[in-house]
Amino acid sequence: MKPSQLTRLPAALLAASALVLGAGCAAPPMVVPVAGLEASARVALTDLRPATEREGRLFAMLPLQPGFGVARIGEDRLSPPPMRLLQHRVFERAGAQPPAAVKVHHLAIYQNNAVAAMRAAFATAGGASLQRATGTIDDDAARAVNNLVAAERFEALTGDDEWKRGAYDRRENPGHAPALIVLVETEIDGTRVFTRTLYKTMLHEAGALPRAVAAALDYHLAQQGR
Repeated sequence: MKPSQLTRLPAALLAASALVLGAGCAAPPMVVPVAGLEASARVALTDLRPATEREGRLFAMLPLQPGFGVARIGEDRLSPPPMRLLQHRVFERAGAQPPAAVKVHHLAIYQNNAVAAMRAAFATAGGASLQRATGTIDDDAARAVNNLVAAERFEALTGDDEWKRGAYDRRENPGHAPALIVLVETEIDGTRVFTRTLYKTMLHEAGALPRAVAAALDYHLAQQGR
């Protein structure tokens, strides 16, 4: 590292922290327009999630701390909240015969801006453009990466390791784009399915959260046959 880069290092690390803290700050909920929402209230849905999955959390505030750049997104960030959107999507897909019972074991959303925040901080400290540092995503079809989840692995990542639920594999996100990770486990009429959707975004991209949730619910209910 050059001496000039060393002198910029503390400022860049502080800037990275500021970007991450900004992502975790409380903000008014984003309103998601949903036509005919009242009709889906009759779908019987039981929320069995741990209480923490409803709450936002920033796992680390400083670079080099485990979990830096990863946050759990609280359900109050969307209106209607993700659970209500799931209920409505089940109703839409089921048509005239909604399922008798929908149990939701997990619906958790994580945001991972770790690499993007560091890149942006060093870029701005060096005078480069933020867009060049964090990249762009031109192909909407390439944003979502979906797969099934091994429940045992998910349940093991608790306490100090919970931030790892918001980690990603380099193969699914080779450009290290900022990402939202949506994990959903439901039991619908006795069929239990656990899915994970990684949705690539740009740093602080408007509207990314509802699109990520919509993509995750579509994939999840397709695996449920709904």
